[in-house]
Amino acid sequence: MPEPADDNKEERERRMLADEEERMRATETGRSKPARWLALLAVLALTVAACAGETTDTTGTTSGAADTTEATEETTATTEASTDTTAASGESIKLGILAFIWAVLLGLPAGIIAALRPNSFWDYGVMFFSNVGFAIPSFLVATLLIYFIALQAGALPTSGWTSWESKILPSIALGFAPMALFARLVRGTMLETLHQDYVRTARAKGLRYRRVVGLHVLRNSLIPVITAAGPLLGFIITGSFVIELIFNIPGIGQYYVPAVNARDFS
Repeated sequence: MPEPADDNKEERERRMLADEEERMRATETGRSKPARWLALLAVLALTVAACAGETTDTTGTTSGAADTTEATEETTATTEASTDTTAASGESIKLGILAFIWAVLLGLPAGIIAALRPNSFWDYGVMFFSNVGFAIPSFLVATLLIYFIALQAGALPTSGWTSWESKILPSIALGFAPMALFARLVRGTMLETLHQDYVRTARAKGLRYRRVVGLHVLRNSLIPVITAAGPLLGFIITGSFVIELIFNIPGIGQYYVPAVNARDFS
Protein backbone atom coordinates (compact mmCIF):
# COMPACT_ATOMS: atom_id res chain seq x y z
CA MET A 1 0.00 0.00 0.00
CA PRO A 2 2.75 2.61 0.59
CA GLU A 3 4.01 2.31 -3.03
CA PRO A 4 0.89 3.83 -4.71
CA ALA A 5 1.07 6.77 -2.35
CA ASP A 6 4.65 7.44 -3.36
CA ASP A 7 3.72 7.21 -7.03
CA ASN A 8 0.92 9.73 -6.59
CA LYS A 9 3.27 12.07 -4.79
CA GLU A 10 5.86 11.91 -7.56
CA GLU A 11 3.17 12.48 -10.17
CA ARG A 12 1.92 15.55 -8.32
CA GLU A 13 5.44 16.91 -8.10
CA ARG A 14 5.93 16.39 -11.83
CA ARG A 15 2.67 18.19 -12.56
CA MET A 16 3.64 21.05 -10.28
CA LEU A 17 7.00 21.36 -12.03
CA ALA A 18 5.29 21.26 -15.43
CA ASP A 19 2.80 23.94 -14.37
CA GLU A 20 5.62 26.07 -13.01
CA GLU A 21 7.54 25.76 -16.30
CA GLU A 22 4.42 26.70 -18.27
CA ARG A 23 3.85 29.76 -16.10
CA MET A 24 7.50 30.82 -16.53
CA ARG A 25 7.26 30.37 -20.29
CA ALA A 26 4.06 32.42 -20.38
CA THR A 27 5.66 35.13 -18.28
CA GLU A 28 8.73 35.26 -20.53
CA THR A 29 6.52 35.31 -23.62
CA GLY A 30 4.41 38.16 -22.18
CA ARG A 31 7.51 40.10 -21.30
CA SER A 32 9.19 39.54 -24.68
CA LYS A 33 6.27 40.83 -26.79
CA PRO A 34 6.47 44.46 -25.58
CA ALA A 35 10.23 44.38 -26.02
CA ARG A 36 9.82 43.17 -29.56
CA TRP A 37 7.29 45.94 -30.29
CA LEU A 38 9.59 48.53 -28.80
CA ALA A 39 12.46 47.26 -30.92
CA LEU A 40 10.29 47.42 -34.05
CA LEU A 41 9.18 50.96 -33.21
CA ALA A 42 12.80 52.04 -32.66
CA VAL A 43 13.83 50.59 -36.02
CA LEU A 44 10.94 52.38 -37.75
CA ALA A 45 11.84 55.65 -36.04
CA LEU A 46 15.46 55.38 -37.14
CA THR A 47 14.37 54.58 -40.69
CA VAL A 48 12.02 57.58 -40.82
CA ALA A 49 14.70 59.88 -39.40
CA ALA A 50 17.22 58.69 -41.97
CA CYS A 51 14.77 59.28 -44.82
CA ALA A 52 13.94 62.73 -43.48
CA GLY A 53 17.64 63.58 -43.24
CA GLU A 54 18.25 62.48 -46.81
CA THR A 55 15.26 64.55 -47.98
CA THR A 56 16.52 67.58 -46.06
CA ASP A 57 19.99 67.17 -47.50
CA THR A 58 18.56 66.84 -50.99
CA THR A 59 16.35 69.91 -50.49
CA GLY A 60 19.22 71.89 -49.02
CA THR A 61 21.49 70.88 -51.88
CA THR A 62 18.83 71.86 -54.41
CA SER A 63 18.19 75.18 -52.67
CA GLY A 64 21.91 75.87 -52.45
CA ALA A 65 22.36 75.09 -56.12
CA ALA A 66 19.41 77.35 -57.01
CA ASP A 67 20.81 80.17 -54.87
CA THR A 68 24.22 79.76 -56.48
CA THR A 69 22.67 79.85 -59.94
CA GLU A 70 20.68 82.98 -59.11
CA ALA A 71 23.74 84.67 -57.65
CA THR A 72 25.76 83.80 -60.76
CA GLU A 73 23.04 85.15 -63.03
CA GLU A 74 22.79 88.36 -61.00
CA THR A 75 26.56 88.79 -61.09
CA THR A 76 26.62 88.24 -64.85
CA ALA A 77 23.76 90.69 -65.39
CA THR A 78 25.45 93.27 -63.16
CA THR A 79 28.73 92.87 -65.05
CA GLU A 80 27.01 93.24 -68.42
CA ALA A 81 25.07 96.29 -67.22
CA SER A 82 28.25 97.83 -65.84
CA THR A 83 30.04 97.24 -69.15
CA ASP A 84 27.15 98.76 -71.14
CA THR A 85 26.96 101.74 -68.80
CA THR A 86 30.71 102.34 -69.08
CA ALA A 87 30.54 102.30 -72.88
CA ALA A 88 27.50 104.60 -72.84
CA SER A 89 29.28 107.00 -70.51
CA GLY A 90 32.14 107.20 -72.99
CA GLU A 91 29.74 108.21 -75.77
CA SER A 92 28.16 110.88 -73.55
CA ILE A 93 31.60 112.28 -72.74
CA LYS A 94 32.44 112.42 -76.46
CA LEU A 95 29.22 114.30 -77.15
CA GLY A 96 29.90 116.75 -74.33
CA ILE A 97 33.46 117.43 -75.50
CA LEU A 98 32.31 118.02 -79.09
CA ALA A 99 29.60 120.41 -77.90
CA PHE A 100 32.16 122.26 -75.75
CA ILE A 101 34.50 122.58 -78.73
CA TRP A 102 31.70 124.04 -80.88
CA ALA A 103 30.83 126.47 -78.10
CA VAL A 104 34.42 127.69 -77.83
CA LEU A 105 35.04 127.90 -81.59
CA LEU A 106 31.87 129.90 -82.28
CA GLY A 107 31.27 131.72 -79.01
CA LEU A 108 34.70 133.28 -78.45
CA PRO A 109 35.05 134.89 -81.93
CA ALA A 110 31.48 136.20 -81.73
CA GLY A 111 32.17 137.84 -78.38
CA ILE A 112 35.46 139.33 -79.59
CA ILE A 113 33.85 140.83 -82.71
CA ALA A 114 30.99 142.29 -80.67
CA ALA A 115 33.43 143.84 -78.17
CA LEU A 116 35.69 145.36 -80.81
CA ARG A 117 32.74 146.89 -82.69
CA PRO A 118 30.34 148.10 -79.99
CA ASN A 119 26.93 149.46 -80.97
CA SER A 120 27.30 148.14 -84.50
CA PHE A 121 25.42 145.60 -86.59
CA TRP A 122 27.78 142.84 -85.44
CA ASP A 123 27.34 143.80 -81.81
CA TYR A 124 23.55 143.76 -82.05
CA GLY A 125 23.61 140.49 -83.99
CA VAL A 126 25.78 138.77 -81.39
CA MET A 127 23.63 140.05 -78.54
CA PHE A 128 20.50 138.83 -80.30
CA PHE A 129 22.17 135.47 -80.82
CA SER A 130 23.15 135.36 -77.14
CA ASN A 131 19.65 136.19 -75.91
CA VAL A 132 18.07 133.59 -78.20
CA GLY A 133 20.59 130.99 -77.04
CA PHE A 134 19.61 131.56 -73.43
CA ALA A 135 15.86 131.59 -74.15
CA ILE A 136 15.48 128.49 -76.38
CA PRO A 137 15.93 125.08 -74.73
CA SER A 138 18.22 122.50 -76.25
CA PHE A 139 15.45 120.10 -77.33
CA LEU A 140 13.78 122.87 -79.36
CA VAL A 141 17.13 123.74 -80.96
CA ALA A 142 17.59 120.06 -81.83
CA THR A 143 14.11 119.86 -83.37
CA LEU A 144 14.69 122.98 -85.49
CA LEU A 145 18.06 121.73 -86.68
CA ILE A 146 16.60 118.37 -87.69
CA TYR A 147 13.71 120.00 -89.56
CA PHE A 148 15.59 122.68 -91.47
CA ILE A 149 19.05 121.18 -91.99
CA ALA A 150 18.40 117.43 -92.07
CA LEU A 151 14.90 117.21 -93.59
CA GLN A 152 14.52 120.37 -95.68
CA ALA A 153 18.10 120.79 -96.85
CA GLY A 154 19.13 117.14 -96.60
CA ALA A 155 22.66 118.15 -95.68
CA LEU A 156 23.12 116.01 -92.59
CA PRO A 157 21.54 112.82 -91.16
CA THR A 158 18.69 113.12 -88.69
CA SER A 159 20.05 110.66 -86.12
CA GLY A 160 22.84 108.24 -85.36
CA TRP A 161 26.36 108.35 -83.97
CA THR A 162 28.41 106.35 -86.46
CA SER A 163 29.87 108.93 -88.87
CA TRP A 164 31.27 112.41 -88.40
CA GLU A 165 28.28 113.90 -90.28
CA SER A 166 25.89 112.46 -87.71
CA LYS A 167 27.82 114.08 -84.86
CA ILE A 168 27.49 117.67 -86.08
CA LEU A 169 23.83 118.38 -85.30
CA PRO A 170 23.80 116.84 -81.78
CA SER A 171 26.96 118.68 -80.76
CA ILE A 172 25.68 122.02 -82.10
CA ALA A 173 22.29 121.54 -80.43
CA LEU A 174 23.93 120.72 -77.11
CA GLY A 175 26.52 123.49 -77.37
CA PHE A 176 24.12 126.25 -78.46
CA ALA A 177 23.51 127.60 -74.96
CA PRO A 178 27.23 127.49 -74.01
CA MET A 179 28.00 129.37 -77.25
CA ALA A 180 25.70 132.18 -76.16
CA LEU A 181 27.24 132.19 -72.69
CA PHE A 182 30.80 132.40 -74.01
CA ALA A 183 29.90 135.16 -76.49
CA ARG A 184 28.19 137.25 -73.84
CA LEU A 185 30.93 136.68 -71.27
CA VAL A 186 33.79 137.49 -73.66
CA ARG A 187 32.05 140.62 -74.92
CA GLY A 188 31.46 141.95 -71.40
CA THR A 189 34.97 141.26 -70.11
CA MET A 190 36.64 142.69 -73.22
CA LEU A 191 34.60 145.90 -73.07
CA GLU A 192 35.61 146.28 -69.45
CA THR A 193 39.27 145.57 -70.18
CA LEU A 194 39.43 148.02 -73.11
CA HIS A 195 38.72 150.89 -70.70
CA GLN A 196 41.46 149.94 -68.24
CA ASP A 197 44.36 152.37 -67.63
CA TYR A 198 47.09 149.97 -68.74
CA VAL A 199 45.37 149.55 -72.12
CA ARG A 200 45.26 153.32 -72.66
CA THR A 201 48.90 153.50 -71.58
CA ALA A 202 49.90 150.78 -74.05
CA ARG A 203 48.13 152.59 -76.89
CA ALA A 204 49.68 155.90 -75.83
CA LYS A 205 53.16 154.33 -76.09
CA GLY A 206 52.50 153.65 -79.75
CA LEU A 207 51.82 149.89 -79.69
CA ARG A 208 49.84 148.57 -82.59
CA TYR A 209 46.14 148.04 -82.03
CA ARG A 210 46.30 144.31 -82.83
CA ARG A 211 49.14 143.82 -80.37
CA VAL A 212 47.27 145.67 -77.64
CA VAL A 213 44.13 143.63 -78.22
CA GLY A 214 45.88 140.27 -78.55
CA LEU A 215 48.50 140.65 -75.84
CA HIS A 216 46.79 142.75 -73.19
CA VAL A 217 43.03 142.83 -73.72
CA LEU A 218 42.21 139.32 -74.91
CA ARG A 219 44.57 137.50 -72.57
CA ASN A 220 43.19 139.24 -69.48
CA SER A 221 39.60 138.95 -70.70
CA LEU A 222 39.79 135.16 -71.01
CA ILE A 223 40.43 134.63 -67.28
CA PRO A 224 36.70 134.69 -66.32
CA VAL A 225 35.93 132.54 -69.36
CA ILE A 226 38.42 129.86 -68.29
CA THR A 227 37.04 129.98 -64.76
CA ALA A 228 33.52 129.32 -66.02
CA ALA A 229 34.60 126.70 -68.57
CA GLY A 230 35.28 123.92 -66.03
CA PRO A 231 31.82 123.75 -64.41
CA LEU A 232 30.23 124.39 -67.80
CA LEU A 233 31.92 121.31 -69.29
CA GLY A 234 30.52 119.13 -66.52
CA PHE A 235 27.09 120.65 -67.05
CA ILE A 236 27.25 119.92 -70.78
CA ILE A 237 28.24 116.27 -70.26
CA THR A 238 25.56 115.57 -67.64
CA GLY A 239 22.88 117.56 -69.48
CA SER A 240 23.02 115.62 -72.74
CA PHE A 241 20.28 113.08 -71.92
CA VAL A 242 17.52 114.76 -73.92
CA ILE A 243 19.79 115.34 -76.93
CA GLU A 244 20.84 111.68 -76.83
CA LEU A 245 17.22 110.55 -76.95
CA ILE A 246 16.32 112.93 -79.80
CA PHE A 247 19.26 111.93 -82.00
CA ASN A 248 19.27 108.26 -80.90
CA ILE A 249 22.79 108.40 -79.48
CA PRO A 250 23.90 105.32 -77.46
CA GLY A 251 24.86 107.36 -74.43
CA ILE A 252 24.03 107.25 -70.75
CA GLY A 253 20.69 108.93 -71.43
CA GLN A 254 19.43 105.70 -73.03
CA TYR A 255 19.66 104.11 -69.55
CA TYR A 256 19.03 107.08 -67.29
CA VAL A 257 15.71 108.30 -68.67
CA PRO A 258 13.98 104.84 -68.75
CA ALA A 259 15.34 104.15 -65.24
CA VAL A 260 13.81 107.39 -63.95
CA ASN A 261 10.49 106.60 -65.63
CA ALA A 262 10.54 103.11 -64.04
CA ARG A 263 11.69 104.58 -60.68
CA ASP A 264 14.72 102.29 -60.77
CA PHE A 265 17.36 104.17 -58.81
CA SER A 266 19.76 101.27 -58.39
